[in-house]
Amino acid sequence: MAWFFGNAAIGLAPLLFLMFFIGRLNEKEAGFVNHEMERLIAHGIVLFVCCALMGAVMIDILIEKIYFKKLAFFAFNIFPFMFLLIICFLYLLTVIKSSPSTMFTVFSPFNITVVLFTVLYCILGKYFLYLKAEKKNQNIASGIT
Repeated sequence: MAWFFGNAAIGLAPLLFLMFFIGRLNEKEAGFVNHEMERLIAHGIVLFVCCALMGAVMIDILIEKIYFKKLAFFAFNIFPFMFLLIICFLYLLTVIKSSPSTMFTVFSPFNITVVLFTVLYCILGKYFLYLKAEKKNQNIASGIT
């Protein structure tokens, strides 16, 4: 969990920085900062961080050569790529103004779905990585290589 929150905080640092200082500004400055925060969210910063987090876990899984059976293989190796393509396509539509501007709002159903999937994917992915590392450590400790 610390890995997830640490990386999310680093990825969302610009937004978190603005959120921290908005209460310390005068009304005019706060209005500018609030507008910038809305702009960052509308331009998909939360979704980009989710993509980076899923990508980091997926790369770890591929490097560690964790093999999954049918459904789990789809869930851990294929579905995240599909999610990434959907996010990229919807972002493109938003940029060219062909989709509603509410697509990437903080509490849009799409945004919430992506965030929840990312949290679940990262927790389970890191759990499987931990299990593999534990098994490897036990094999080393018992002299099996």
